Amino acid sequence: QLKDTTASVAVRSGQSLQDMNDSNAYDTLRRAGNAVATENGLFSLLGIGSTGQGNEFAAPLASVLIDGVAQDRIGLTAGLAGNFDIEQVEVLRGPQSTNLGRNALAGAIIVNNRNPVNYWESALRATLAGQSSAQFSAMMNAPLTSELAMRFVVEDARQDGFVRNT
Repeated sequence: QLKDTTASVAVRSGQSLQDMNDSNAYDTLRRAGNAVATENGLFSLLGIGSTGQGNEFAAPLASVLIDGVAQDRIGLTAGLAGNFDIEQVEVLRGPQSTNLGRNALAGAIIVNNRNPVNYWESALRATLAGQSSAQFSAMMNAPLTSELAMRFVVEDARQDGFVRNT
């Protein structure tokens, strides 16, 4: 139970992500207390940057796990880009190195995607906004046998930006 833990944790379900209209996990991170996220994929927990002291090439001090797999630097920026088929996002603030390894001194972000289910399911989402911004997401779940299912998710986001280069 979340109420029984002594750790500083923020947990958001996939339904609350949709209800709050978060476009990615960084929006969810911005809603958590003592957490800051930038548009270029950097974040800090309790005032400690995810990339450590100095620059973006220093040893990371925060971990990102997606479905139990620790992400490298590319995964830090690309892995948190979408939230279309997420089951739950957990933001653990403070040292988590006992549970998650040495790269979790500032904390960790744990993203769990939805698992395949044994029935047909599909969903589609399209978002259009200013600066010619568009985001498209699609999901299809298909049962293959009585014990095996497949879930396929595609997301694409594009934005022209604020500057027009003639």
